[in-house]
Amino acid sequence: MPHYELMFIATKEASAVHITSLLKNCGSRLQDTGGMFRRVQHLGLRPLAYRMRAPMTKKWHEMGRYIQINLQASPMGLQEVEKRLKIDDEVIRHLAIKKKHLAPVEMFQKRSKAVAKPEEDLTPELFAYMKRGTNLDYFAARTMLQHGIVNREQMKELQDKQDAVLASFNEEVAPVARKAKELEAEEGMK
Repeated sequence: MPHYELMFIATKEASAVHITSLLKNCGSRLQDTGGMFRRVQHLGLRPLAYRMRAPMTKKWHEMGRYIQINLQASPMGLQEVEKRLKIDDEVIRHLAIKKKHLAPVEMFQKRSKAVAKPEEDLTPELFAYMKRGTNLDYFAARTMLQHGIVNREQMKELQDKQDAVLASFNEEVAPVARKAKELEAEEGMK
């Protein structure tokens, strides 16, 4: 059976109960056709690229809940899932893409163990420490921590190395800058 990646955007007013029941309904229909969900990931509430309107409603939306589903299904099973998403009032858009290769379920389980624990989530102090002297934004830093790309110690180590490079640069530049200020002051007196 082919593997698909399905992304849908629900309204920001959609409750977790409604989304869960929609996914359970889609999952049961998918299992009837021999398919299965491999992974369901809630990517959070984000601003939409442009104002969108759900097909069944007349209300415009500027924010949406992004949900990504990796699934294995026959084309008929995928059509059932898409039909359910299309008729739901809370779904703004959906798109399914056929994947050529997908890692086995064991890979997802190994990766989920590497995800940061809730208490290791990005605190404002850690974010301020990481942002100092870098161009990291909050979501990139949080994602890096959650997916185990870096841990707190590695992030602080990288920042300390960067601080050391900046300090050595400032030590080399400070005498030159002081000399330039002295020359400007002398020229100003003349």
